[in-house]
Amino acid sequence: NLTGAADQVQDAFQVRATDSDGDTSPEATLTVDINDDGPMAVDDTVESVEGTSSTQGSDLVLMIDTSGSVSDSDLTSMKSSLQNLFNSGSVHSVFVTSFASDGQFHDSGVDGGWYTDLDAAMTAINSLSSGGQTDYDAALETVTENFTPPPAGGDKLVSMFISDGEPNQHNGTPSVGIDFNEEANWIQFLEANGFDDSYAVGYGGLNYSDVSELEPIAWTEGESRFTYSGYGYNTADDDNVIILDNVDDLASTLSSTVTATPTPVTGNVLDNDTAGADGYAAPALVDVTYDGDTVTFTETITSATFVTNAGTVVINSDGSYEFTGLADADNDVSALIGYTIEDGDGDTSSASLMVQTRDSQPTAYDNVNNAVITEETVPGETTPYYAPDIHAQVNDYGRGGTTTKALSFNINAGHTGEIEFDIEVDSGEFKNHDSYTWTIVKDGVDVRSQTYNDDSDHHNVTVSDLDEGSYRLELTLNDSGTGSRWDDLHVDLECITLRVTSPATTIAVASAARGNVITDANALVSSSDPWAATDDTGADGANVSAINGVSLSSLADSTNSTYAAEDGYKEYDSTYGTFFINADGDYAYEPDADLNNIGQQETFSYTLTQPDGDSDTANLVINLADSEFVAQTPTSTGTSDDDLMLGTAADDLLDGADGDDHIEGGDGDDTLIGGAGNDILYGGAGADTFAWNFGDEGAVGQPAEDTVMDFNSGVFEQDDNADQLDLTELLDGESEETIDDFVFAEEDDGTTTLYISSGGELTGGADDKDKADQVIRLEGKSFSELGAAQDDGSSDLIAKLIASGQLNIDQ
Repeated sequence: NLTGAADQVQDAFQVRATDSDGDTSPEATLTVDINDDGPMAVDDTVESVEGTSSTQGSDLVLMIDTSGSVSDSDLTSMKSSLQNLFNSGSVHSVFVTSFASDGQFHDSGVDGGWYTDLDAAMTAINSLSSGGQTDYDAALETVTENFTPPPAGGDKLVSMFISDGEPNQHNGTPSVGIDFNEEANWIQFLEANGFDDSYAVGYGGLNYSDVSELEPIAWTEGESRFTYSGYGYNTADDDNVIILDNVDDLASTLSSTVTATPTPVTGNVLDNDTAGADGYAAPALVDVTYDGDTVTFTETITSATFVTNAGTVVINSDGSYEFTGLADADNDVSALIGYTIEDGDGDTSSASLMVQTRDSQPTAYDNVNNAVITEETVPGETTPYYAPDIHAQVNDYGRGGTTTKALSFNINAGHTGEIEFDIEVDSGEFKNHDSYTWTIVKDGVDVRSQTYNDDSDHHNVTVSDLDEGSYRLELTLNDSGTGSRWDDLHVDLECITLRVTSPATTIAVASAARGNVITDANALVSSSDPWAATDDTGADGANVSAINGVSLSSLADSTNSTYAAEDGYKEYDSTYGTFFINADGDYAYEPDADLNNIGQQETFSYTLTQPDGDSDTANLVINLADSEFVAQTPTSTGTSDDDLMLGTAADDLLDGADGDDHIEGGDGDDTLIGGAGNDILYGGAGADTFAWNFGDEGAVGQPAEDTVMDFNSGVFEQDDNADQLDLTELLDGESEETIDDFVFAEEDDGTTTLYISSGGELTGGADDKDKADQVIRLEGKSFSELGAAQDDGSSDLIAKLIASGQLNIDQ
């Protein structure tokens, strides 16, 4: 055991050997070197994506006094102070209320009423004007009745009450102002909703003697209630009560109370270093250096801060560090911090900490929607025709008799009709046994008829459901001859109206597909993008800049009043309709009203671009269909259709069977079997197995083409997330010696593709890859990422995948 400061101790020993019968060798010298086990520092790398580790602004609830005592100048100053606060970057979102005689909630219309668009919040605040009484109860009630949790992305949750005067009105509560019980309810609300602080700011008509009016509204974590101990000029009891001598001081008050919080990346450079047998010295770090500036640690100097071109680094003598990356970076930016460690006997070793702020890239994901075209029936048009009356009379001179009068009409082919008429009877001439009959005759055949034997003087008749044909309306009178010779039967058909309805027609009715390509979730089963993913605009934000490679700026402004040019919509003529889109991603697709287009599909490639030029593209697929789009429901059992299968947190077995399936394993060590067809496979977290069975392959010239989107390299069953390709059931007759006849690997643009012949027909390597009946793409995985050396070819890669267990074959 070597102790002390020496790095090496050497000792010599004289030795001789003796064999079994006593012979002895000449004496020799054995020299033993004992080396000090010194520390070893190993380089570290830490990275942050721009904007993610800089600062998080506060979520701010505002209660602004707009009572009549607030002068125009004071209100203007208050608005200016809030504008400065919003410009500072310290506010993530704001919930705006105001109060006077009543409270008013200024709802943003989104995010539960919160404003993340601070310009829109200022528009609401700038619209405030003074008038009315001062009701503190109304202020708190407006917040508690309308509050919703703030949108994600903020840090502290802060309430800010701003008033120029004592309360002089209540809204039905027992007291003017906030009493003991009301304060308790207010604190309970703040605690239940996760507030960090509540400030009460007074100015103008409020001074230090009015602290008791403001204190019930002020609060900080841990406070129960009513911390104020009495009247007077001492506000030390509650730092969250702030009295301003001048309203112009509000700006500095806001900037000191509503702040942004850094969220650095943390770590320790010692985590991968080795102290050696002597252990670390105290402190473990001797010094740190950046850009020629060295800080040497002592008992009193235990921390160093470097503002680098990649961000701010705070590194401590115990090796711990915090790295706050840049809020904005047009490109990846890095910096090196050198450090030296020391062990217990003074040995040292040096390494570096590389800090890097990566330029955030936008990520666009596919979308899908349906534009609906339906067939609707338009009823035929009904046209009335008015015919002359039919007058019929039997002059029987007491002997009886009959007579018939008629009216002819036609209904054309495809038309329908009805005829309506009134029957008027001279009841004074009608005698027992008299009768009269109307008859509808079609093409010489009686089709409708009715006989009357009573002396009612009026009937109304409608005969419907008449189809095409030639018709006669006949009126037949039968005078029985009873009564005097002057009793002649007299009947008229009056108000004869023929209504003819033309044939019904069908028309195509088109309904637009609407959505937002940035915020809508991916629901396209055939997409290689993750299911339900929404676009990531990155720290810089991003907008739609182009459609199908055509920049939005070069497209014509929309001429559609619904998707108006003043809302930024541009117009793009496509094959089966017209596409409208604006830079915010809002879109509408209006299909042509043509039933023959049902079943067609349009694909719009859109480009998402950040201000620094970073961009990504994705597709919006519009199906022309006869019904609204409904996202496919995941299934747990594969079918012959194109299935969507989503795993759980457990170790799932997902078999897609036939069809072009989209399978995601999720968490757990999953087994994914795409089956026949061209499948999209995501293993997700865990060590996953992607397996192929006999019969899953296609044919030579038409191979099945599957894509593994997130293959993790490593040693299978040793590294936590290392995945495996299992071809044991697909290949027939393979071995390690012949595997090159079955699998050929090729890299193109950072993606490795495996060409597979289930029968071992790839004897010519690359020249025979067109004989493959199965293709597997490992998306985004290069040869080097899979463990191959720079000059390795297909055979080398395949051998290394087999050795690491990431390619499983029969051996």
